[in-house]
Amino acid sequence: MTFEPSDESSAGGTSSGVSLSPLADALGRARSGVWRVAVAEESMAPALAAGDWLLLDPTPRRWPRRGSVVVFHEPESGLLAIKRVAAGPGDHIRISAGILHLGPEQAWLLGDNNASSIDSRRYGPVELEALVGRAWFRYAPASRVGLIPRGPQGPRRARAEPRA
Repeated sequence: MTFEPSDESSAGGTSSGVSLSPLADALGRARSGVWRVAVAEESMAPALAAGDWLLLDPTPRRWPRRGSVVVFHEPESGLLAIKRVAAGPGDHIRISAGILHLGPEQAWLLGDNNASSIDSRRYGPVELEALVGRAWFRYAPASRVGLIPRGPQGPRRARAEPRA
């Protein structure tokens, strides 16, 4: 996935495929404006496909509601990833070892495409400080323009694999 501010006057500098604007902090969060994200993987198929360009709200102060698509830094690698919020702060997740209770600033993030997604089933809950922003609108390609669907929710989203 590539990631850049929506205005063409980028400050330069890259980290994990991210171009930061002058109004961004070290985690890639902008203090204002809308950013663009290019999807480069299939972990969110069919809702998102490689080559989709999305608008991102980089100013969240808490986890968006369940079903929202978010961009964040993966806990293991720090690389940018895009997944769906399957469970938020205070929710309980059933894993093979029992029940996992999410803390006040944690979310359980899953890809829509289970076969090719590395997500919370592997690295566990994601802390709020890793959140970069909420993706909300696809503006390219032209044949796929529109709001990003809130996506699949159901029994499969509540189940998880144990942490590695």
